Amino acid sequence: MERRPSFRQSVSYALEGAQYAFRTQRNIQIQGVIGAGCVGLGLMLGLAFHELALVIMLTCLVLFAELMNTALEYVIDTCVGVDFDPSIKRVKDMAAASVLIVSLGAAALGSAVFFPYLRFLFGTPQLLPLRWEAVVNGVSFLVGCSLSVWVAKQRPLRLAGLPSPISKLALVGLATFLSIALLRLL
Repeated sequence: MERRPSFRQSVSYALEGAQYAFRTQRNIQIQGVIGAGCVGLGLMLGLAFHELALVIMLTCLVLFAELMNTALEYVIDTCVGVDFDPSIKRVKDMAAASVLIVSLGAAALGSAVFFPYLRFLFGTPQLLPLRWEAVVNGVSFLVGCSLSVWVAKQRPLRLAGLPSPISKLALVGLATFLSIALLRLL
């Protein structure tokens, strides 16, 4: 009887898959940067908790769709081969269309969330008041992202033996947490 992997091993395999996808797939990298930018902007603008949760969920949904598309393409290329076949092209095109539909839906919902906070860009004369805590949180998030990218280019990080993208995420999370904790003390 084959032994099933432990929960820790399963998480490790999932992180390996995420690392491979983020390292090799340009679209996932672009969508990840856009998603991180939207979360940072949401923190900066002081979105309500439920609005920020929606932005994070939409980012995860887009990344999920792209990961599934990438996995399907990888399986098809590995099992069937890279020779042209019209039926295989249709399957790949439909998988790519699912990513497009999810991305457009996320953009529409994200626009609905951000529009009230950014309406001054579209002609409303007065600026919305920003809470200074929200600005500091958003800036620290973006600085954490920039710092993690810069540090990773200098010397790849390892955190508890985990690969570099996970340690970058941990660094960004730590920077955000520390900025929020510092604000609570002030």
